[in-house]
Amino acid sequence: MKNKGNKGDGSIFLGQVTLEFTLVFVIMVALLAGLLSLWKWSSDNIIKRQIDYNSTRAAAGQISAAEEPPATYEAQQMTEKDVYLFK
Repeated sequence: MKNKGNKGDGSIFLGQVTLEFTLVFVIMVALLAGLLSLWKWSSDNIIKRQIDYNSTRAAAGQISAAEEPPATYEAQQMTEKDVYLFK
């Protein structure tokens, strides 16, 4: 049978160890919950910002009525001096 007054067997510190473990465990859970909520918020924020950004951009190849049509581009004719790689 253990004697609670005997300092040699370490049973006097059992209450303190239990309190410290509980306190550290609660702090770790709170930090983990905070990190998870920050992660969720940031991923939702990135998604919302990307959707808003995409909705403000014109699709490639489309022009609005207020804009002038883009300039047409044609390939330049290759001359003999431009072709030097396969000679």
